[in-house]
Amino acid sequence: MRAQKFTAIIGINKGHFHKNNNHENKEDMYLKWQSLGKKYYELRGIYVSANISEIKTIYHEKWGCPLGGEVTYEISGICNPVFSDSDKWREIVLEIVKDLKLYYEQSSCSLEFCECEFYYLT
Repeated sequence: MRAQKFTAIIGINKGHFHKNNNHENKEDMYLKWQSLGKKYYELRGIYVSANISEIKTIYHEKWGCPLGGEVTYEISGICNPVFSDSDKWREIVLEIVKDLKLYYEQSSCSLEFCECEFYYLT
């Protein structure tokens, strides 16, 4: 079946020209997503599950990238059409990512949605 998936990339260190000082708080990202997922489930009835991986984002050092890259997180998930309305799910994903952006005081982050072929094997 056709389904929606998302990928977000977000940092945990405020601003640029830092030394990844907030790196030791990596468990916070997992707990924060789980907390926001619960919050929106209670408000809207849809829980957005996610896979979260610590990654490095590399950009030009003159723009403030730490040597060796900035510690960021890649967050992804798929809307299972068996359980969720894709339009509502998409709205909740956007709200959660906006909440994370504010929480981590990020000037920007990226979020993409794509359609994919999805198999729910039971």
